[in-house]
Amino acid sequence: MRPQRIIGITGTRGKSTTTTLIYEIIKTADQNAVLGGNITQSPLAQLARVKKGGPVVLELSSWMLESLVSIKKSPHIAVFTNIYPDHLNTYR
Repeated sequence: MRPQRIIGITGTRGKSTTTTLIYEIIKTADQNAVLGGNITQSPLAQLARVKKGGPVVLELSSWMLESLVSIKKSPHIAVFTNIYPDHLNTYR
């Protein structure tokens, strides 16, 4: 099994739209593409499709990204839609 490419999308606003758009574009070339994260069911619920080696497109909240630090993982490709003051109550 080849390693899956993971594309992670985050930002204050526009994550769902951007994630869906990227997924739909990729899905036209690879039917094994998986959409997950905050936007739909967990990618873990789609392991059979993930194991086929298709790309995984994830909407990731800032809190989800924080949890990746502890396991020293990150997406192969990262997309930031934008950063607004909405998150200043949590981040400096």
